[in-house]
Amino acid sequence: MKKLIIILLVLLVVALGGAGGLVMLGIVQNPFKPPEASAEAKPTGPELSPSGLKVPTEALVQQKVPDMIVPVILSGGVQRRISVSIRLVTNNAAKAKVQAELPKYQDALLNNLILYFQDYFVKNDELNVDIVRKRARDTAAKVYGEDVSDVLLVNVFDLGGAAARGNFASEN
Repeated sequence: MKKLIIILLVLLVVALGGAGGLVMLGIVQNPFKPPEASAEAKPTGPELSPSGLKVPTEALVQQKVPDMIVPVILSGGVQRRISVSIRLVTNNAAKAKVQAELPKYQDALLNNLILYFQDYFVKNDELNVDIVRKRARDTAAKVYGEDVSDVLLVNVFDLGGAAARGNFASEN
């Protein structure tokens, strides 16, 4: 009798394990999961997300801007270097135009940041990423207009300067 109960328990465990495996693999529908709403009930066309923003209807394209190193010139010499990595968000139709005018954007952004950082680092010691983002967006709006919808900052950090690396003239 004892052997019969053990055999029945082993068969029950194997059967339940097999059924659970079939449900997990998706071969058998889960009996405890409520049925999903049919696809016909979903509205079509652009809709608003719960936050009230429009859901994108096409894939956004990111155009990588080559990494830039912005020198901070104070007292007639380079005191710091700021590394900036950016991606421009555009659509498929404007991708070729954005890529063709990339050198123009880089030049405008470098000029903008060099002039700004000369005044900024006289009064401040830390880098403000929000200011870099705003200036990159404003420059993209001037160069590209509506073709660039957003600017993504990948990396922005201070590389330091001669004083930060410890490169001082030795006294002899």
